[in-house]
This record gives sequence, C-alpha cells and structure tokens, in this order.
Amino acid sequence: MTEYVRVRWNATGHHSTIPAHRFDSERHAKLKSDAVDRNGVPLPPKYKTSVAEAASESKAGTASEATDDKKES
Repeated sequence: MTEYVRVRWNATGHHSTIPAHRFDSERHAKLKSDAVDRNGVPLPPKYKTSVAEAASESKAGTASEATDDKKES
C-alpha cells in the first residue's frame, strides 16, 4: 500500500496529499496533518487564496452577470 504525506507547496502555498516517495524538500514542506481520511483515501487539495482575491473575483463575476442580464432585456 502506498504511503502518503500531506504537504504545502512552497511556490503556491497550496496543501495537497502526495505519495511519500515523491516528496522533495526543495518544493514541499511536510505538514503534521493527516494525509488520508479514515478509509485510507488521500485528502483533496486545499488551495490557498486570500480573502481580497476571492472578493475581487466574486465582484467581477457578479458585475459581468448583471451586465449580461441588462443586455438581454
């Protein structure tokens, strides 16, 4: 059975689960959190975003949707 580790990517700050033999200390930082769920399935990635980035993307999407609605009328 493959052994997994939970890592933080140094370049992006994202957290993900990778096979232990793929760990590279130059690219990853090993995390203490669990890498798999209670059934042994690797956990999904957790993407790093800032609140400001998410808010600006949300506003941009809402504004363009509102503009599209006005064009249809």
